[in-house]
Amino acid sequence: MVCVYVNGVISSCVFMLYINDLAEYGVLRHPLVTDFTSLIIGILGSLIAALIMFCLKKRYDNYRIGHSEFSGYWRTDIYEDDNTTLAKTDFMLIKHDKKTNEFRGDIKREKPEEQNYRDRVCRGVFTKDIMLVVVWSKKNLLSHGASHLVMTNDYEYSGYYQRYDKSTKDMTLIKLTCRKLTKKDEIEKAQSLFK
Repeated sequence: MVCVYVNGVISSCVFMLYINDLAEYGVLRHPLVTDFTSLIIGILGSLIAALIMFCLKKRYDNYRIGHSEFSGYWRTDIYEDDNTTLAKTDFMLIKHDKKTNEFRGDIKREKPEEQNYRDRVCRGVFTKDIMLVVVWSKKNLLSHGASHLVMTNDYEYSGYYQRYDKSTKDMTLIKLTCRKLTKKDEIEKAQSLFK
């Protein structure tokens, strides 16, 4: 934002100098016309420069996020209390910021099918070999918690999802695994959920 302001001030000064040069050579003779014209052109120059810088920053941010190896579709397998039986499957579409290592995304439930309406949002961070995720529901559903996952392989993480259980008034840990989708058919399957 400071860049936009500084660029706007510089643009204003350049335009004002240009108008003053025109006035010196007799193109614009009246002082009122020169001052008013300089003011208008300075303001317009500042606005145009600010708009250009804003657009360039947005494009750079989108490029930085879109070209991260962590951005894309991920599959999360959630297990029963025995830690071996698969209970639920979610797909995440995340956008990772390479500069901050933070990510944000949407989560759609695939299985069980009767829970397909459970749309959630996530935010998190990758730190070396750890993936930390906070999840909450888009709707007013009891579907929120936090995950702490450790890298087990390239783009594969395993760990636990922690949430508050109202019935026992205790925190429960649920085992889950998360991996980035790389095969075309898996990605197409995930894309169909996000349409």
